[in-house]
Amino acid sequence: MMQVGNSVFGVVIDDKMHELYDMGKPYRQEPTDGILAEVRGKLIPKPEGKEGWPFNVEIKEIINVKKLNPTQNEIVKIGK
Repeated sequence: MMQVGNSVFGVVIDDKMHELYDMGKPYRQEPTDGILAEVRGKLIPKPEGKEGWPFNVEIKEIINVKKLNPTQNEIVKIGK
């Protein structure tokens, strides 16, 4: 999942998605922690009749990756 402002997109699972995930590992304490990423990609509409986000992003280029600095009140951890 990728969030841009208030919009949420699915991400095409491919080599670029795995590369982005690996680049973000140093910035995560938990596997579910977010990162800031600047990417170039292609928006792909969800096929009619399928479940999921209205659009998926196919990552074409990873420009940079940074640590996300959420404020404490934006973090919800369940079961800890």
